[in-house]
Amino acid sequence: MMRFRLTSLLIATLVLGLAGASIGRAAVVVIANRTKARVDFTVLAPDGKAQPHAIAPGDLLPLGVTGDVKISLPGEAGPRQSTLRANSIYLMVDRDGRPEPVRLDLPDEPPSSEAPSSETPKDVARLQRTGVIPVKLLVDDDEPAVRRIWEKRLRERLDEASDIFEQHCRIRFKVVAVETWDSDDTISEFPKSLREFELEVKPGPAQLAIGFTSQYKIPNGRTHLGGTRGPLHSHVLIREWSQHITHSERVEVLVHELGHVLGAAHTADPRSVMRPTLGDRRSHARSFRIGFDPLNTFIMYLFAEELRTGKAKGFGQLSPATKRRLRAAYAVLARQLPKDKTAEQYTKRLARPSGLKLVPLANRNTLVGAASVVVGEILEAAEQNEGQLQGDRLTEYYVRRAAAAAAKSPPEVAANAFLLALTVGLDDSLLLRNNPVLGRMFQQIEPDERRGLRLAVLGAPTMRKRRDLAQHFAVSCGLTVLLESRGAEMAGILKEIVDCQRGGAFSFSDFSADLAGVTFATRVRQGKISLETLAKSFTVDDYLPSPAGLIDVGSWEKFIEAYGSPDDDRFLQQRTAIRRQILALPGYAEGK
Repeated sequence: MMRFRLTSLLIATLVLGLAGASIGRAAVVVIANRTKARVDFTVLAPDGKAQPHAIAPGDLLPLGVTGDVKISLPGEAGPRQSTLRANSIYLMVDRDGRPEPVRLDLPDEPPSSEAPSSETPKDVARLQRTGVIPVKLLVDDDEPAVRRIWEKRLRERLDEASDIFEQHCRIRFKVVAVETWDSDDTISEFPKSLREFELEVKPGPAQLAIGFTSQYKIPNGRTHLGGTRGPLHSHVLIREWSQHITHSERVEVLVHELGHVLGAAHTADPRSVMRPTLGDRRSHARSFRIGFDPLNTFIMYLFAEELRTGKAKGFGQLSPATKRRLRAAYAVLARQLPKDKTAEQYTKRLARPSGLKLVPLANRNTLVGAASVVVGEILEAAEQNEGQLQGDRLTEYYVRRAAAAAAKSPPEVAANAFLLALTVGLDDSLLLRNNPVLGRMFQQIEPDERRGLRLAVLGAPTMRKRRDLAQHFAVSCGLTVLLESRGAEMAGILKEIVDCQRGGAFSFSDFSADLAGVTFATRVRQGKISLETLAKSFTVDDYLPSPAGLIDVGSWEKFIEAYGSPDDDRFLQQRTAIRRQILALPGYAEGK
């Protein structure tokens, strides 16, 4: 049976309210001081002006750049110049008593296409603008202090955290709402508390809800001090204890969890706020600096830059080059902590397309009524068939009857009614009907009682002798109406990736049926394939290529090794080859 995780596709992506003008070729150079002395250097700007900088021992500095940059370091024999490659990490190390920048190599990173910047000073100035993430602060009903006290305390803590993020990736968190929520005192496990917080609290009018719960006593041993679900998640929950946790530890926990929201993963670097275990008293030392390691600074800066400049609204929408750089950085972090799966999980998230959005449907009531009539025609066709036609011939029979019925619908909804009716009429699962976003529409198209009648007589319509391919094709037809062609294709890719990551396989034969369904629906909606033609002569072989030669990639690791991600050239080449097979079929050739 087709395991289509549509619910996860339609969860709204957290869109950050980031200020700042779009700028081309924005990049970063992260410089970390690994010497025992302060390092002074000068950036030689394109306009010839010198920009002095200094980095304390153990500290780092991200430089927003528009291309490769030249720096000048002082020396006994005079200044020494070095060219630093854009989108790179450099460690300042001691070489014969003088600091020297050494580039940190990342595996499988994209080749450099950056040239020395020719941007104007005005463009360079734009790189210094700071993005803002709107936040709602909340405490639960177990908070002992009055609002005047706890609100001041939490606002000040968030300001401290924002100062750290501004230094590392030019992002600040701005409080736009303050509320309380009633936490369930019977819940004793932190993951369940996070889930309860997500269900009870809506982030609006902000994009990020940060909750502080005081219902727990300090347990013995390791425990969750805070939690979220990774990049761009809409909720962060922090345990708020009054007497046993110091102020610096509270700030560390908040920065750690907000780091996850901006893509940071766990690191083995003991000086980093992203070390896996906090509450280890490290922050008590006077010399301790709450900050990020070079790799996570690099990750957050690249991620935030594309969000800030409007190039992406989610992990799946980052540019291919940025995704490759992030994967390379996560690979290094994963090797540092082989038992910690955070970096591995974020790498998987990068491969998932995002940004799926329902499109407004014109004449919705008329459309639902017309689709319902067409589904009724499929039911009647099934009753009249009495088991005579089976397999591919049965599918052809249903599609022809549905097309003939849809052709009698009002012209403005006929094509969409036909495609939605195929999705309903050829499917026997509950996934669409139970979907919180789409379920009501599909239940209106086919009420439960009539659905039971249809399933009793439907049989097993197939395409290319496979039931699952018929379902993929039909569901993609409806998703093209609801998500447009690109969204429907992304949904198909995501379904295969989810299967692959959960122990199944990425099936290119399933994906071929998805692409064929999207292509078919697009041509029907454009009028290039008429309902009258389909009513007279639809055949499976004319619209779905044979799956022969298409393989299933049996594990996520093998998929990454063979195809990288849906943005990788290797995957895109396979998609192009499948699409050529589809467009070469007689049904689409006639519709050109």
